[in-house]
Amino acid sequence: MRRNQPNDRCSNEACLPRPLWGIGRQLVLTVQAPHIRRLHGMGDPHPVAAWLIKRALFMKVWMAEHVLPDPKQHAPQRARAHNDTLKQHREPPLVEVAQCPFHADGKTLPASGACPFHH
Repeated sequence: MRRNQPNDRCSNEACLPRPLWGIGRQLVLTVQAPHIRRLHGMGDPHPVAAWLIKRALFMKVWMAEHVLPDPKQHAPQRARAHNDTLKQHREPPLVEVAQCPFHADGKTLPASGACPFHH
């Protein structure tokens, strides 16, 4: 079968190399609720694979919380450290009164509330 056809199984083939398709399927089956698996006709995960995947996920979360150090800088701080905010956070160009379509003569400001751009 070719890609991008409606009959393709989308997740494993698109995201994982062929030798890992079985592991990817077992991961999805393990973390999915049983009533959802029944609804979609997915079947049940292999018991040994489910046990291994649950333990691996538990160990990853436990290590992240108890063993591995916190990052020295959080992600927003690292982004600010690159100091390229001039390229990223430019002020938008403002509309002059003469260019605003809500002003009758293009020079004077109307009464408050008449123009949504000039309060």
